[in-house]
Amino acid sequence: MELDTAAAQLATEHIAQEMIATPSKELVIDFFPYGGVEAMQSDKFSLSFLGRQQVRRATEIIFNENRQCWDIELILYNDKDERVGQVVYAEGRGFAGYDEARGVEVKWLNLCRVYRIEPHSVKGASMLVQARNAMEEVVDG
Repeated sequence: MELDTAAAQLATEHIAQEMIATPSKELVIDFFPYGGVEAMQSDKFSLSFLGRQQVRRATEIIFNENRQCWDIELILYNDKDERVGQVVYAEGRGFAGYDEARGVEVKWLNLCRVYRIEPHSVKGASMLVQARNAMEEVVDG
C-alpha cells in the first residue's frame, strides 16, 4: 500500500498542532525500516523491551551563573558519534526555572522528530521558537 503524501502531510500537521497546543507530555517514537527506534528518554515508558539500548544526549539544560537563568544547549556530534561541541540558540536562553526549560526542550525535540527536522538546522531553530511560544501561551493562558 502506497502512502498518500498529502494525507501524511495533513496528519503530520495535525499531530504537530496538537503538540503545540498541549503541555509537553508527549513521547514521539520513530520506527525505521532497518529496525532502529529513536525517542526521547522517558522513565514512564521504557523502550528496553525492544532490545539493547544506546542512549545519547541531544541537549543539556544548564544554569547560566552570569545571567542567573537556565539555558538549553544543543549537543553536536561528529560522524563517529563523538561529542564535539554545543550550540545555544537565542530562544533557548533565559528560562526562569528548570521545569520551564525542560518543557520547551521536550516540545522542541518532539516537534523536530514529528517533522523529521534536525534540531541543529535553521528549521530546527524555528521549531524551538514555536515550542517556546507555545509553552509561554500555556503559562499565560
